[in-house]
Amino acid sequence: MRGALGLVSVLVCGVIVAYVWANYTAAVSHSGTKATDQATQLSGHGADGKSALESIKTKPDLDASGRLKSLLVTECKADGAMEKFYGFKKGDKIISEGQYDLAMNPDADTASAMLLDAYEKSASVEVIRDGKQIKLPLDGAGKNIQDQFNQLQHVGGSR
Repeated sequence: MRGALGLVSVLVCGVIVAYVWANYTAAVSHSGTKATDQATQLSGHGADGKSALESIKTKPDLDASGRLKSLLVTECKADGAMEKFYGFKKGDKIISEGQYDLAMNPDADTASAMLLDAYEKSASVEVIRDGKQIKLPLDGAGKNIQDQFNQLQHVGGSR
């Protein structure tokens, strides 16, 4: 009887240790995933390993004198780095990146480089969408992508 009781107590302790270990590794794994995602963004890449700039196509939007006033989003890859983080849509006019106003840039190549820099730093950008000026990502970069997507649906409607 003593042997059976000892065996049961060892098994119960084993189950408790396994349960605690499983919870610990799940938390560590989740933290590691978040850190990997942040490191990927800091490097200027998306989850697919490609440069974030490869997930978006823009063209310069010039004023009457030929000066750059914004970057017009002509294509944004679904689930690409820029779409996931900022929620860009075709037709958005990017007017500022981080703390820099695009109208102060001499050319579109510099503006594109600044867009990548803003992405790497998780900085906000301002766009004109459907005639309204909005800041992206909505309510900061800390929200999960589903929350950002839900908020984007409430801004300006779909195209």
